[in-house]
Amino acid sequence: MRFCELAERAKDQLVEVTGLKPVTVSATCRDEQGWHIFLDMLEMSRIPPATDVLGTYEVVLDEDGNMLRFERRRTRLRGEPMEEEEREKREGSPFGGEGESGKQGGEETVISQDKVEAGRHQEDEEGITGSDPGLGEA
Repeated sequence: MRFCELAERAKDQLVEVTGLKPVTVSATCRDEQGWHIFLDMLEMSRIPPATDVLGTYEVVLDEDGNMLRFERRRTRLRGEPMEEEEREKREGSPFGGEGESGKQGGEETVISQDKVEAGRHQEDEEGITGSDPGLGEA
């Protein structure tokens, strides 16, 4: 199954289970458990949009794209910058281990929702992963 199809399946299944609106696919990796797709979902819309509350969810899919499990990893405000300490933490989690990941040339691939639907990838220059600063753990 192509990566874009896996990301789309993860998004569709998480929407079905949670009823939340997807914002972006923020990271991916594969290990012995399956494909790990990290999705940012809109949990609360606010004015201005920079204060929207986003939840980062980890969805684990099998090789056929079926959801095995999902978990909300954290919540954060849309406009919050990633702090240096969070950037350092992500070095060991979840992409520090073995297995395939969404990395190309040492950078992690980040795919925005509209690009997933168009079947195209957009690499984020900062290599943002599912380890974003949050309002607190779920």
